[in-house]
Amino acid sequence: MIETLHIMFSYSFILRALIVGVLVSLCASLLGVSLVLKRYSMIGDGLSHVGFGAIAVATAFNWAPMEFTIPVVIIAAFLLLRLSENSSIKGDSAIAIISTGALAFGILVASMTTGMNTDINSYLFGSILEVINMIETLHIMFSYSFILRALIVGVLVSLCASLLGVSLVLKRYSMIGDGLSHVGFGAIAVATAFNWAPMEFTIPVVIIAAFLLLRLSENSSIKGDSAIAIISTGALAFGILVASMTTGMNTDINSYLFGSILAMTLNDVLLSVVLSAVVIVLFVLFYNKIFAVTFDETFSNATGIRANVYNMLIAILTAITIVLGMRMMGALLISSLIIFPALTSMRVCKHFKTVVIVSAVISIICFLLGLIISYFFSTPTGATVVVINIGIFILFSILGKLRLN
Repeated sequence: MIETLHIMFSYSFILRALIVGVLVSLCASLLGVSLVLKRYSMIGDGLSHVGFGAIAVATAFNWAPMEFTIPVVIIAAFLLLRLSENSSIKGDSAIAIISTGALAFGILVASMTTGMNTDINSYLFGSILEVINMIETLHIMFSYSFILRALIVGVLVSLCASLLGVSLVLKRYSMIGDGLSHVGFGAIAVATAFNWAPMEFTIPVVIIAAFLLLRLSENSSIKGDSAIAIISTGALAFGILVASMTTGMNTDINSYLFGSILAMTLNDVLLSVVLSAVVIVLFVLFYNKIFAVTFDETFSNATGIRANVYNMLIAILTAITIVLGMRMMGALLISSLIIFPALTSMRVCKHFKTVVIVSAVISIICFLLGLIISYFFSTPTGATVVVINIGIFILFSILGKLRLN
């Protein structure tokens, strides 16, 4: 028997099925306790019928089945809860309405297009071979060195941006990322024109810009948003002028403007790892001070905490994070990594530490989903990550309203 088991687990598809099966079983059992106690035991059956309908549609139009089905089933779960809140429609009736409708629609679509073929039957009755195909595709994806480099940098930048984003949003400095990214683009244009190392030149320039931005905003005649506008538009205009007069808007500059995971080199990765580690360590070490300065600068100064120093620390860490993320996300989109995770977590969380932790988790998950989807659909990684962030923000906003009700 032991030899038989050994032979069984020597097959790679069995091992992949084992990993996925254990993880799914664990998640299902954790959620099952609450669902059973809330008398929502049949929600799984209902949502699986919705999933079948979505799979049938995806198969008919040659769309990626999982990437299409997941958001459809999430929307169905929301509609199910809304229906069950109606006193005239009980929970089991709401499940029946959603599930039977989706199942009937899926059968109709399948019968009118591809028929009940092997792909659809594998989702209807289950097949570990389909799991194999998906995992093999992901394995191929992560075998590319440029994907691995993007993964390492993306996760680190997402983590740093989300940690700093909470304080920046609460201090109403949400647009500082956008302003500093424009400065970064101007610096990149100058570095490219003179053949200087882009990252090594841009980081100190953006840090100086962050310092000037804070000094301008401390002037009572120039508010924070105006200070950002002055510095960002000036730097962007200067960068465009330099680029047009020298190298032009070539591939290198466009990769920083719109983002490109193909453009990242091993040196970019090493620099990102070192500087991201510095950002995370400094944030953790001065967490209590940053917390105090975020909510009440006057009180912080009264208790001996130099608010100006820690405001400068936040600005410098933000500047470093912006520059590190520009190559991957692009100067036009990098600020979204700072804004969206923080705002999303605030929809459902109320305590500062909880918001920071949830924001970090959301940011990393959104990046991973965006990277995978951009690979499957050949879309720009930065833009895909932002769209995923928008979707999660809408979902959390709905959950926040349901929680209040």
